Amino acid sequence: GMLRPEARDFAHRLQGRLRREGLSKVHIGIAVRQGEPKKDEVSLLMDECLQALEVAERRGPFSLCEASSLRDRENQPLAPLPQAVLARLRRAWLGLTQFGLVLLRLEGNGDAMPGLHRAVAGFLPAGLVYIPVGDTEGYVLLPDASGDAALDWARQAKAGLERACPSVPVACGVCHWPCLEQTKTAMAVNCRKALLHGRFFGPGSVTVFDHVSLNVSGDAYFDEGDYRQAVREYQAGVRMNPGDINLMNSLGVALAELNRHRQAVACFKQVLKKEPDNFMALANQGFALRMLGRDEEALGFFQQALQSPEYTGPAAAPELSLQLGRLYCNAGRFAEALHVLETLEDRGAGRQEFSLYRLLGEAYMETGREKKAMRSLQRALHLFPQDAASLSMLGILYLQAGEGDDIALGFCRQAVALDGQGSEYWQRLGWVLLHFHRLEEALAAARKSLRLRRNNIPATLLMGKVYTMMNKPYPARKRYERVVRTANPASRYFAEARRSLAAPDTAGDAGNE
Repeated sequence: GMLRPEARDFAHRLQGRLRREGLSKVHIGIAVRQGEPKKDEVSLLMDECLQALEVAERRGPFSLCEASSLRDRENQPLAPLPQAVLARLRRAWLGLTQFGLVLLRLEGNGDAMPGLHRAVAGFLPAGLVYIPVGDTEGYVLLPDASGDAALDWARQAKAGLERACPSVPVACGVCHWPCLEQTKTAMAVNCRKALLHGRFFGPGSVTVFDHVSLNVSGDAYFDEGDYRQAVREYQAGVRMNPGDINLMNSLGVALAELNRHRQAVACFKQVLKKEPDNFMALANQGFALRMLGRDEEALGFFQQALQSPEYTGPAAAPELSLQLGRLYCNAGRFAEALHVLETLEDRGAGRQEFSLYRLLGEAYMETGREKKAMRSLQRALHLFPQDAASLSMLGILYLQAGEGDDIALGFCRQAVALDGQGSEYWQRLGWVLLHFHRLEEALAAARKSLRLRRNNIPATLLMGKVYTMMNKPYPARKRYERVVRTANPASRYFAEARRSLAAPDTAGDAGNE
């Protein structure tokens, strides 16, 4: 069976892909059992998954939740304190204008663990308050201590405890209040964040809560799919250390997960002011701009990311090449799209991505390489049989190749049945209907396509062709002129519109729309 970290990683990748495919909301609930679940465990697993999904739905438009974080909440690294412990801390710091707080933790394994509380009692000076938490943790409040004094005390405490418990590492999470605008209560959780941060340094670390601790805690919430809390952590880190590159990048990514793309763009812009070649900021800025519909700007940032010294090739960042290929296709720059996408395929990256073969199919189709286009689209459909875009393009190619007109119409109808909001799917259906001389249906399909995307050039050309066959030269000519004004002069749509304008059957002013 899949391990929890693997399941979360898969869910994050799936969520990101669906978001970039245009979905406005994606919620994922995860429940994991090691090995094959028994019959009586299956329904329990489903219940846990549904509970996790309900939590994910409350976290924002793109969120996930793993069931163990709910089932075992009190043992999570950043779990809230028991109310009894919090009440004792509040009594201890009542009236203090500054204090240090140290969370001591034994980091050995259960059965061989010595008693922490007895060991602390053996060296704790009079006047200091010790508050146990479970069997292996406890807080020490240091009244009126500065941050440096709290750190010194923690180091001495660690040394004393490890003399008393030589077989077990003792970790210390240290914080000091006042800290930014945070409450005293927040200090108890800050100690936990410091301990989580300390895991990067190995067992038995003494770690002071700082902006890096907030980056680490933000990453923990991000991995859990709680992007709102991740944003709060990163924002607190930025307030503690304004302009920190890692925090600003992380904050931008988390904001993007909440569909707050304009704020994400502002974060990445700040990073790029300091580090113009920062690969992550360039790539993430491209993603955020693309989600805002600012494709031309997004294209520029993706191109800069590919030229960044930190970029190590398509195999390391296949998603970047896919996005760049997609934007080139959207802009009608199919030769450039092929260069990026063929390089990605040649290097073995993204071969299990149906979108790679869908994009290759589109670029081959638009550059007149129909056989390669058909092979690519068939491979895309092998990987994902319900892909409306691949079905739609394959329908047009079957029509052009004479592989079966009815099959072509069936593919195009299936595409709009799967996704009725795709402008391209309707215009391709319209072209097939035009081939069958079903002019009213073709015209309706062209209009539907243009309602979904006003600047759809093939749909505009299609409408001109329909009007020509209806013997309505004036509205036909207006559509051809619009294509000539807006299409890329190197495109086949521009050339076809010019030929149609020169044809005798578009002269004159007979017929109306």
